[in-house]
Amino acid sequence: MIAMSSRGMNAEQRREQIVRMTTRLFADNGFEGTKFWQIAQACGVSEGNILYFFPNKEALHTACFRQAIRNTLPTMSEIPDRTDKALYEYALTFLTQCKKDPDSLRFFLHINLSEPKKNDILYESEAIKGYIRQLEEIIARGVESEHIRTTDICFSARAFLGTLFIIAILFEFYQKDAVNRLNDKELASKAVELFMKGLANPKPGSEPKGR
Repeated sequence: MIAMSSRGMNAEQRREQIVRMTTRLFADNGFEGTKFWQIAQACGVSEGNILYFFPNKEALHTACFRQAIRNTLPTMSEIPDRTDKALYEYALTFLTQCKKDPDSLRFFLHINLSEPKKNDILYESEAIKGYIRQLEEIIARGVESEHIRTTDICFSARAFLGTLFIIAILFEFYQKDAVNRLNDKELASKAVELFMKGLANPKPGSEPKGR
């Protein structure tokens, strides 16, 4: 990895640079596979400069996680009344932001696949729960308006977000595959359609009859 010059940066800019470059290293090598000297080399600073901002690698990993969340998970200023419309806007924003920051997407993927214990800790943190709450609110409104059936709100929110992650990862790693033939709007629409069908309220008389 080519080192990035840190000349002319103020403290905040340097901190952001360290987090950005380290996210890429964690995405490529994982937590255990990334060494402090590699981080310093990639940022063009000494290890002491890294330690000035982050007391250890764990603190730096947490900072990368929080930044990756901000870079990918949506925050909606207003939630549309219709459940499908709200989910669509959430999905579209998420997919668009993931395309802009593939390093954060690969960072999440590495945690999920290679670091299950760290994954459990991070995903139970308030850093990510705050973003998931808005998705839970959308689903809760859908249940209240009977657009979708009664369900475990927390589980359903995570399931929908997991679906979006899978779609984003497929697009990132298999760009020449069929998924690339769909644009962000079509991908978001398909994700919402699948989710809404899975949680649709059964029509009167459609319940399976006992034998």
